[in-house]
Amino acid sequence: MPTKIKFENDVTRAEELVQGSDGRLNVSSRYDGRRYYNSRDESETYSLVYDDANATAGDYVAYIQNDKTDGKHMVISSVGCNCEAASSAFKFSRVTGTPVGGTTTTAQQTNQGGVSKIATATICTTTDSNSTPMTGLTESSVIDFAGISGAYGHEEMRLEDSVRLGQGQAVAIELEYAAASDVRAFGVVFFYFE
Repeated sequence: MPTKIKFENDVTRAEELVQGSDGRLNVSSRYDGRRYYNSRDESETYSLVYDDANATAGDYVAYIQNDKTDGKHMVISSVGCNCEAASSAFKFSRVTGTPVGGTTTTAQQTNQGGVSKIATATICTTTDSNSTPMTGLTESSVIDFAGISGAYGHEEMRLEDSVRLGQGQAVAIELEYAAASDVRAFGVVFFYFE
């Protein structure tokens, strides 16, 4: 005898019954990453572009701190890294301290059709107009590295939503190594709150 299963539909939340054939339920599904659903449902997904035209090895090029006070975590999905110098490397780390130098930056909301929101975060980057290196940060632990072999190469740190920052916690991107000084170091960080 086929089993009847109750569920709420995802449009009106009305209770419905399903009966499968030969005792099995026939279903279909769709999978998208959590970042997609957060963007669609909460409009709390952001991209942060950083672009330093005058970076030198050891310079921090981006800093992000979760300033949420409602208990939500900042989830870092991925970090893209690019450098005009061949044989360069980036380091992504948890940091403490307060950035000195850099420019206050606003991340862009990726859901342009949703409710307009601004990321509840402290974000600093070094830019073309501000070549003063960012200081005042202390590395507490390294999360990932990205090595770039060719000039204007690209590498992505695919973090798969695994880096989660609580209130007041921060991360930074450092151009750890570059074969030349005053090189362009740039990229993008994708993050969301949940």
